Amino acid sequence: MKPRTEHCANCGKAGATESLQDQTILYGDGEQIPQIELLVKDVPVFTCPHCGIEYTDHRAEGMRDRIVSLHRLGLL
Repeated sequence: MKPRTEHCANCGKAGATESLQDQTILYGDGEQIPQIELLVKDVPVFTCPHCGIEYTDHRAEGMRDRIVSLHRLGLL
């Protein structure tokens, strides 16, 4: 399957290529709540060959939100 491409969110040039990457996010804030690391697998990440930036879109944000919600419910 050919990787998805789009115009870069930073420089606007065509050719930002999507790949799937595992990401670790920090969750928790404040003195009484320690930060923990949560693993999010297969996050769609775009990389621009022109300016070098890596960025994610709404799909990745939804994935991160779901992992945090599952952790809060005690399902992770």
